[in-house]
Amino acid sequence: MNQTLHVLIFVAVMTLPLARPADVRAQSPEQPAVDVPRIELATGVAVKRAMGDARVDRTWMGPEVSVSIGRHVSRQVAAAAQVETDFDRSATVLGGVQLGTDFFYGSGRDRVPGRFFGRVLAGVVTGEPGGVHPACQIGAGADILVSRTRGIGVRWEAGYELVAGAVPRHVNGRLAIGLVFGPHLRRYSRTTIR
Repeated sequence: MNQTLHVLIFVAVMTLPLARPADVRAQSPEQPAVDVPRIELATGVAVKRAMGDARVDRTWMGPEVSVSIGRHVSRQVAAAAQVETDFDRSATVLGGVQLGTDFFYGSGRDRVPGRFFGRVLAGVVTGEPGGVHPACQIGAGADILVSRTRGIGVRWEAGYELVAGAVPRHVNGRLAIGLVFGPHLRRYSRTTIR
């Protein structure tokens, strides 16, 4: 008897939020699903900061123009290639993998969705003292769609760039912000909130 009462209370508590009046549900904005194309393009500005420097005023490098292209093999996995340059001293060419969540709405009131992602890229850095050096970039960030009619969003990313070889800066912190082109809201369909 006591166990049955606990089960009934549990079921009532879990289903109570679903019993919203129809007028409250109707006030929520439409939340269409997101189409993720096979190819997406991101462009932005990146700055880096030398992490291995013992001085208090660590060196900031940049801004650098960053262009990244992703080829999706699924909604959450993409092969990524990235080029960054300051058009003067250095250039970085990297390739690797991007793993992420699917696009989602944070609540029933959000008008546009977002997603989180992580990237691991490897390649080379040129223009550093001594020529070309192997490099690796590890980062995480988010994309938030900003338009309900076009495939455009804001991308921000933070992480580290590791450079091998005889260079004065082996580890650099990295921040980037820019735009992502490709993912767009599907017309005339609704999605449920997870």
